[in-house]
Amino acid sequence: MRTPVPGHILQCPALALLLAAPIALGACPNFPSEMCGITTAAPEVADATGEATRSDSDDFTGLDASWAPGSSASVTIGLLDMIIAKDQTGTDTEDLIADAAFPICVKLAERSETSGSALLNGGSFATDAGHTGAVVIVAEEGGFLAGRFEVDLVDGSGANLSFSDGAFKARRR
Repeated sequence: MRTPVPGHILQCPALALLLAAPIALGACPNFPSEMCGITTAAPEVADATGEATRSDSDDFTGLDASWAPGSSASVTIGLLDMIIAKDQTGTDTEDLIADAAFPICVKLAERSETSGSALLNGGSFATDAGHTGAVVIVAEEGGFLAGRFEVDLVDGSGANLSFSDGAFKARRR
């Protein structure tokens, strides 16, 4: 059985000095207040819902939110589908979630070994190399995955659609 290693600890260079200088541990926070440019504060939304501010002013509050693990792990909020299979280091998010290694940063762009992607279903808006974002997963409890997100999407004509101040407590599918 693996010992959980919180993701924020892996990103702390001072911990490399832990054996040589135990005082170095104090140089890094236990749970950073921000990751991937997004706050790690627990989202204040109801279970199985998500919300965000849309740049086109369409309502995006109180929407059904769910998540699924696996090689195509995703968080879906209303019509917005965000692939979160790998974190920014290329580690499977399913393993990080199982190890409670929070917070977890998943970059959104073109899907790769170190980023996920986002797509607005029912439309042609998606992330690409120039239209990016991130999902920060802050907790998993009782089958609900909690986190925050921001993402910029583009369609085939070059029109942009952004989601900011996103928050979710997604139920497991």
